[in-house]
Amino acid sequence: MSLRQYMMYFYLIAAYIYYNQYIKNSDLTPLIIFLYRIGVVSIILEVLFLFYLIIYDFNNFSFFEGYNYYSHAVMFGLINFGAYALVFKQGVYKWLLFSTALLLSTFLGHASLFLAVFSLLLLYILIRVNLKAKITAISLGVLSIWFLTFLPQFQDANASWRLLFWSEINKIIFLNNYGLLGEGFGVPYVSIDFAFELLNKIGAHGFLDQSRHLERWVSPPHNSFFTICFHTGFISLVLLLTPIKNIVKYFFIDSSKTQPDKNKVFLLLLLFSYMVWVSFNVVLELPHSAMLFWLVFFVSIEYFNSNRYLIK
Repeated sequence: MSLRQYMMYFYLIAAYIYYNQYIKNSDLTPLIIFLYRIGVVSIILEVLFLFYLIIYDFNNFSFFEGYNYYSHAVMFGLINFGAYALVFKQGVYKWLLFSTALLLSTFLGHASLFLAVFSLLLLYILIRVNLKAKITAISLGVLSIWFLTFLPQFQDANASWRLLFWSEINKIIFLNNYGLLGEGFGVPYVSIDFAFELLNKIGAHGFLDQSRHLERWVSPPHNSFFTICFHTGFISLVLLLTPIKNIVKYFFIDSSKTQPDKNKVFLLLLLFSYMVWVSFNVVLELPHSAMLFWLVFFVSIEYFNSNRYLIK
C-alpha cells in the first residue's frame, strides 16, 4: 500500500526527469504542437469509439449514461482540443470546433469533464477583459458555486460523497497535521468511523464492502490536490505550485488592449482547465493521466519563465 500510494510522486519524479533532460534545454514549439495534436487525435478516436458503441451495443448504449470513452486520457484530449480551437482557430470554425468538444464532454459520463471544458471558455473570455472585470467575474463565480452547493440538484449521492469526503480529508490535513507533514504513506484515507458516517448519511457502503477490504487504502478523495496534502501536507502543495506564479500573474494582466501570445494563452487554458479536472477526480494517481498533466505543467513553467521562448 505504501508503494501504491507513493506512485503519484513517482510519476511526478519521472516527469521532472524528462523535463530536465529534454524540455528545459529544447525548443518548446514542437511540444506545444504535440499537445494540440493530442487533442485532434483524441477527439477523432472518441467520435469513432462512440460510433462503435452505437453499432455494437445499440440496445444498451446511452449517450448520457455510463462511461463512454476508450481511455481516461481522452479527458485531457478533449480539453486540449477545446483550447486549440479557441486559441488557434478563427470565426465560425473556432466556435464549431469548440462546441464539438463541449458536446462530447457531456457524453463521457463525468459532469466534471463538462465543467473543465466549459472553464476553457470562461478563462478565454476573462483573459481578454480588463482587471476589474476579471476580479468581478471571479468573485461572482465563487459566490455562485457556493450558492449551488445548497440546491437539491447539486446534493445527489455522488456530489454529497465528495463533499463529505473532502471535509473529512481537510480535517485530517489542517486540524490533525496543521497542514505541515501529512499522514505519510500506507495509511487508509478514511477511518472506520467515517466509513459508517458515509453509510448512515448517504448509503455509501464501498468502504465497508468485505469483498474489497482494502478500499479504504486505494480510494483517494477524488481530488488529487487533496491527496497530495493528505500524504505530505498542504505546505508541499504550495511549494509544488509556486513555480506557476508567473502564469497566474499573466492571467491578471490587462490584455484587453494588447495582442496576447497565443502559445501563452493556450498553455494557460490547458493548465488551469487541467487543474479543474484534477480537482474533481483521481488523476495524478494514475500514469496515463498524470504524465499528461505534468507535461503541460512543466512546459508551461518553462515557457512563461524563460525569455528564450517569448519572442515568436
